[in-house]
Amino acid sequence: MIEDYIKYLEEKGYSSVTIHSTKNTLYRFCGALRNLFDKKIEEASEIELEEYYLEQKEKLTPGTVALNFGRLRSFYRFLIKRGLLLKNPTEDLFPMRETEYLKDVPSEKALEQLLSEPDEYTYFGIRDKAILELMYSSGLRKMEVQNLKSKDIDLKEGIVKVIDGKGGKDRMLPVGQKAIQMIQKYLEVARPKFMKDPKVENLFLAQTGEGLNGSSIHYVFMRYRGKSNLTKKITAHSLRHACALHMLRGGAPIQAVQTMLGHKKLSTTQIYTKLCPADLKAIHKKYHPRESKKILNSVLSKVS
Repeated sequence: MIEDYIKYLEEKGYSSVTIHSTKNTLYRFCGALRNLFDKKIEEASEIELEEYYLEQKEKLTPGTVALNFGRLRSFYRFLIKRGLLLKNPTEDLFPMRETEYLKDVPSEKALEQLLSEPDEYTYFGIRDKAILELMYSSGLRKMEVQNLKSKDIDLKEGIVKVIDGKGGKDRMLPVGQKAIQMIQKYLEVARPKFMKDPKVENLFLAQTGEGLNGSSIHYVFMRYRGKSNLTKKITAHSLRHACALHMLRGGAPIQAVQTMLGHKKLSTTQIYTKLCPADLKAIHKKYHPRESKKILNSVLSKVS
């Protein structure tokens, strides 16, 4: 069943990373069903799924648990469509609130502290700060950063092009001035020191001269995030969440944030709005014409 589903994902054109992680998730689930309940995939009920959820919640982060259960739900829907099951045990079971995995989005203060940690007097510090500034500025995924080529970024125009992002889609994103300055410094000062082979096109290089991989970028965060309680929970993905949430708090249209993050559905981006109701009220008060008229009338009455 799992192998049939993996072939289906391949035919649909899902990325190799998504397919590999989905396969691992399903085989781990299969093993847990056998070891914990002595059951097969087609025998699992909501009871087993809920037990498995609770066990996963103790071991993994909320975001990972949510991702894994999303994969399980899609897998069971596939089995239903193929006539291999009559009932989907995951359909009414998703105990995690959709905002639970976003509760640790770092504040602006935490981000300022994290971004001040890299030592700009070292080659590694220059490279690492360029990575952090870019991810916070443009909301890039870790995989998108590791796949970036030098030709994909135009510092003069302040644009970065993401090639073959999640879902196989390309997108063009703005890059803020802070990120532009650090990437320019990295290109002039640090990258030439890391470069061993001019044929390597990756924008961000390791000491070996090869492009950074996902583990290397993970260690960039590990290197700086443990400095205080503010920064210790910041990950590559929470930096992406922070980019979205802080833009919304600043009054950015949600459709613009959706485009930046590369979300297929607006409902995915709308999750962030549930984290900042007070901020949205302030934005509404500032920008809605009826509210702004109230403010204007109040000012005029005071003047008169």
